Amino acid sequence: MKRLDNIEEYNNIINNSLVFVIFYNTFHSTMFVKDSYVKRLVENHPEVDFYGVNIDQLSDILEDSEISKIPFISRFENGYEIKQISALATLNELEEFIK
Repeated sequence: MKRLDNIEEYNNIINNSLVFVIFYNTFHSTMFVKDSYVKRLVENHPEVDFYGVNIDQLSDILEDSEISKIPFISRFENGYEIKQISALATLNELEEFIK
């Protein structure tokens, strides 16, 4: 999973054909280091483009998004957010989400 460091990079990435963006804050950042369902999902699907956004560092994204809970994963296709899921979901729920 590649971390996005600026709003321009974020805007370019979400305009790709299919990407998944994991939104988190500093408090939840440790879940991506430890063994977590999200970490396993990323490792199990190298064919899928996953990106991480720390909203504490890129607060501008909050202005353009409908973020209600942190952490969560958004599915973007051609610049449009198609759906979201909590990053605290079960591994089976996360697997279904990326299909």
